[in-house]
Amino acid sequence: MVSVFKYNELPGHILDGKEDILFYCSTWLSVLRESYGCQYYVTTDINSGEFMIFALIKGLTGPKIVSLPFSDYTSPRLPSAQALQLHIEAIQREFPDYPVVVKINMAHVDEQELSRLGPIAKKGSLHRVNTSPDIQLDKKMAGSFRRGMRRARSRGLVYGTSCSYQSLEQFYSLFYELRMQKFGLIPQPFSFFERIFEQFIRKGRGFFTEVWKEDTLLASAVVLQNGRGLYYKWGCSSKQHLIDRPNNLMFYELIHQAQREGFDFVDLGLSDIKENRGLIRFKKSMGGEESGIYTFEFYPEGYPSETEAKMKSIVNSMASTVVASRLDRKTTESFSRTFYPLFA
Repeated sequence: MVSVFKYNELPGHILDGKEDILFYCSTWLSVLRESYGCQYYVTTDINSGEFMIFALIKGLTGPKIVSLPFSDYTSPRLPSAQALQLHIEAIQREFPDYPVVVKINMAHVDEQELSRLGPIAKKGSLHRVNTSPDIQLDKKMAGSFRRGMRRARSRGLVYGTSCSYQSLEQFYSLFYELRMQKFGLIPQPFSFFERIFEQFIRKGRGFFTEVWKEDTLLASAVVLQNGRGLYYKWGCSSKQHLIDRPNNLMFYELIHQAQREGFDFVDLGLSDIKENRGLIRFKKSMGGEESGIYTFEFYPEGYPSETEAKMKSIVNSMASTVVASRLDRKTTESFSRTFYPLFA
């Protein structure tokens, strides 16, 4: 029998020793709660120890249940699609009037079995690089990737890591520029990354990777540490210097660093299959092993889906207006705080 508990009312043993999943760890959940006001619920079969974590958030047309917002994926400890269905049904019984959105990576369950849940709303891919001690990393990397790394070195690029607040500011400046100018998207607020810095990096559970050419920062990324893995979470690079291949050097060094320091894998995160084919090829070229990430959406009968779609369009249009207006960063920050919770 699958039961539903508020996260803070769980019997203590249910999650003991199970924080090896980054997006289920208490630190990550705390960042999301403080940034976006999430309330957490856990569906669990106490006898088997199976569980899932869901967040109650504010949607455009009312509350909704998401597993989990602003997370690349969840990896529930469930043996089958049938077990997953029981957990979804449990949260639906608890919140019968709210839509439920589930984004999962269950690499041990094939897509055909997952399809029993209903139509897949969106497909993505996850890439991980195995960094176990017996792996010969360079042999798993494509020749083109290694040539890009060598090119970066020949042009004087230098890799390093940092845990300083200055590196946070430098990362965000480059991240902000990339989101606004190259992708035309409003960035996450700086306050979100400050929380990541305070709760992960300052406490020794993450760092910034950086690639420099003399005094110019060409690429930077936020890497979080959890369990036996390193998680590449947000990255950015100077579009004027891509010809120097700073990203090749950054990932080459990060992957080898993970192996030297005894980590089992580097998690390269979510890629949208339709929109990020070039990124997917790049992740494969560095030795990334692919698995699927599937999003399912369950709406209660009579839910105003058309109204929600129209409101999403309005919010996207407003965000685009902010980007096109080239407002200063302080003003954009206030819009980011307002808009970003609505993108979940």
